[in-house]
Amino acid sequence: MGNWWKLPERALSVLALAVSVVSLLVSFLQTQRASVTGVMPVLAFVYDRDGQWILQNLGNGPALNVVVADKATETKEWSNPVRLPPLPRDGQFALRVRPNVRWLGASYMDIEGHEYSATCVNDDSRVWPGRVLPRWPEEEVQPHWGR
Repeated sequence: MGNWWKLPERALSVLALAVSVVSLLVSFLQTQRASVTGVMPVLAFVYDRDGQWILQNLGNGPALNVVVADKATETKEWSNPVRLPPLPRDGQFALRVRPNVRWLGASYMDIEGHEYSATCVNDDSRVWPGRVLPRWPEEEVQPHWGR
């Protein structure tokens, strides 16, 4: 029993068990990832033909608790936070953006409470896990209809 790995049938059994465990782990991780991306909203800032900035949901699920803000340069702080209504899959919302704004940002949640952020800097759009924008006190966040 001292050199069990030298017996071909035992070594083959251990190898088969290891492959099965790795396969199960990979399958589990892919299922977890699919469950997140299946409901993940992906917001993008789109500049349309009429010179209007649009926030569009390109993802698979609704974007909830959407807050949009802007800043003029990288060294400035995010400002002018505005809360938007939920954006359904393929939904969009026309934004009122001040002139000379070079940075646009949005933080939002999916239906499971995961937070995401989207930024657009000089037409370079990115989506980030987690929150990029600060958390403002509720009285500092304007409703979209109040702008």
